[in-house]
Amino acid sequence: MDDRPLIVVCGATGNQGGAVVDALLARGTWQLAALVRNPERGRKLAERGVELRRGDFLDEGSLVTAFSGAHAVFGITQPWSPDYRRVDPAIELRQGKTLINACAAARTKLIFSTALLRDDKPTGLPHVDSKLELEGYLRKKNLPAAVLGPGSFMDNIGLEIFPVRRGKVRGFVDADAKVPLIACRDIGRATASVLDDLDAHLGKRLNLVTGMYSGLDICDALSRVRG
Repeated sequence: MDDRPLIVVCGATGNQGGAVVDALLARGTWQLAALVRNPERGRKLAERGVELRRGDFLDEGSLVTAFSGAHAVFGITQPWSPDYRRVDPAIELRQGKTLINACAAARTKLIFSTALLRDDKPTGLPHVDSKLELEGYLRKKNLPAAVLGPGSFMDNIGLEIFPVRRGKVRGFVDADAKVPLIACRDIGRATASVLDDLDAHLGKRLNLVTGMYSGLDICDALSRVRG
């Protein structure tokens, strides 16, 4: 019988959740389960010894069942369309509140990944302010939780939203503006470190940044790597 604490990872087939799975498997300290809507998408995780638990972010009952017996849940929300061209904060709020309610009902702790923030004031960015609202909801529910605020993902460089084409990088800000970035790999490692001493991190908010980089820095790095 495996008596290691069970961690349920949401978004385990994506970049961020997948990095958390990688980091926790490397530790070997926990049993792992992945929340999936379609078990076939989690087949490779199952081959690595990760239990698959079916659940839907908009179905609280399915999440309560999936989180049953868990020591903690790594939770995320996703407001973006598959092509990252449209954002739906209302859907993100539904997802987050369902996630938080399910953790409360299952009596499990939550590590909630949201966004890097300077303070708790609205930013004017819908997909960021929705996360602020969810953090407020989390506090009202008095759920034992640690909040992670990662910067922009390095892993997005090269995707449609952050293209690299014909020797140029197209981003969202001026070429010399320094932006807080983080590799999803580092989010996974940070999550593992928080879980190493979870009780000491409950009630805290941790911003996660690998470094401050501009578009010019990214171009320089790509030029060196690719010759």
